[in-house]
Amino acid sequence: YIVTARYNGMAATAEVDVASNFVIEPSKVTLDIKQNMQFIAKFNNVKCEQFVRWTIVDSAGGDINQDTGSYTAPGYAGIFHVKATYQPIIASAPKLNSASPNRASEQLEAFATVEVVLKDFKITNYPGKIYVGDTFDFKASYGGNEKTSEVRWAATAGTINTDGHYIAPD
Repeated sequence: YIVTARYNGMAATAEVDVASNFVIEPSKVTLDIKQNMQFIAKFNNVKCEQFVRWTIVDSAGGDINQDTGSYTAPGYAGIFHVKATYQPIIASAPKLNSASPNRASEQLEAFATVEVVLKDFKITNYPGKIYVGDTFDFKASYGGNEKTSEVRWAATAGTINTDGHYIAPD
């Protein structure tokens, strides 16, 4: 929005960004798979502890406690969205502050973006060079712990089995 002030034939303008009074903190976060996070809903910078319901917008985007905002990321990477809805359940619900809604018909929504990433997942051993027809047993780790059965291996040439046993092409 643009605000304009005029005085004595002069004009000055300012650009104003109007944000919602109801927000989720943090509004954007990067988490590891299965990592926990506590979201907080605020109205006019005051923490909302009542009349807020938490949901995950995206199918299979993790788990959230609908009453507390305690979130657990899913077991795979992706971008997901958390939604907080403020709606008093009765018409006489207390106001959060003098500027907050207090009627059951008034509903506010806020959203947060969660990026879930695989931190520290890597192939821990690799030969760099391997000769035609040779074999090599690859290993992968996550968070410093070797992973075996959970890893799905693939190779663009040669063959590799479910255990990471690779056979170079001829």
